[in-house]
Amino acid sequence: GFLNDSVTKCIVALRLTVIVKVSTCMPVGSHSDNFQCSGKGKCITKPDEATFFCDCEDEYQGSLCEEFDACQSQPCQNNATCTDVAQKHDGNNFTCSCPAGYTGVLCQSEINHCIPKPCQNGGTCSSNINGFSCQCPEGFLGTSCEDKIDPCASSPCQNNGTCYADRLAFSCSCSPGFTGPTCAQLIDFCALNPCAHGICRSVGTSYKCLCIPGYHGLYCEEEYNECLSAPCQNGATCRDLVNGYECVCLAEYEGRHCELYKDPCVNINCQNGGTCDSEGLNATCICAPGYTGKWGEECEIDVNDCDSNPCHHAGTCIDQPGGYTCHCPHGWVGANCEI
Repeated sequence: GFLNDSVTKCIVALRLTVIVKVSTCMPVGSHSDNFQCSGKGKCITKPDEATFFCDCEDEYQGSLCEEFDACQSQPCQNNATCTDVAQKHDGNNFTCSCPAGYTGVLCQSEINHCIPKPCQNGGTCSSNINGFSCQCPEGFLGTSCEDKIDPCASSPCQNNGTCYADRLAFSCSCSPGFTGPTCAQLIDFCALNPCAHGICRSVGTSYKCLCIPGYHGLYCEEEYNECLSAPCQNGATCRDLVNGYECVCLAEYEGRHCELYKDPCVNINCQNGGTCDSEGLNATCICAPGYTGKWGEECEIDVNDCDSNPCHHAGTCIDQPGGYTCHCPHGWVGANCEI
């Protein structure tokens, strides 16, 4: 037998998609408007050239804004290197390679190298880009203040002296017979300056003081008193000096030993222009006109010249130092209103 010879028809459909490159921007609001610059830029037509270009958004580039560059905005700080990645890393499409001393997603944080507390023995830590530095307390040194300074480590005390450390310094306790900062010197008997006013000379195991003029005694501690011989005359006071003396004379005497008599006028102060007149051991003042003073006095009294009523014709007398002045009534003139 034969099958039904009806003809089975096969319909083949061919779907053809034609992409036409548009040389100008599509109208705003059209279906293709948002996709012409990949949806990531603004399409701008160049009328003169019958073409267009895309003004891409930040981080997009390419003729149709089809390429994404997450590093374009330079998100990495402190001179870090930015690398664009396809898959997001920590929520970003880029990674930052930080330079030494910085950390964080954007290399925004400076590494604090002092967090592990590297400075020992109470040292103060200061962090910087390259690491840390320690300011060591007195008595310690080293990068981390780990080394203690021992001033006695070099055995500075000689001749069996004992060393005592005092922070950065040392002191020596010397054995008998030695002295000096490091016990290097034999004891000098004159080192303690036993001679008060003299020069010390070592003599075997002892010493001797050579006194300067004016002093004597084992230690030159006693001063010669040149006033014991009473060299000052006429009641003068003797003042003892080193290797000498001084005479303080009474007013009427002078000279090294107050042996010379002085003019007695030195003891009188004639005031108000008075002059002294001496005769022998006595002196008196000769007063200027208008002043007086009794024997031995010093012209200190101002004479009232108006007591003699020198002004005539009812003139008014005014006493003045060394004289007077007359104020004459009307009609009279002259020194005494006599005219």
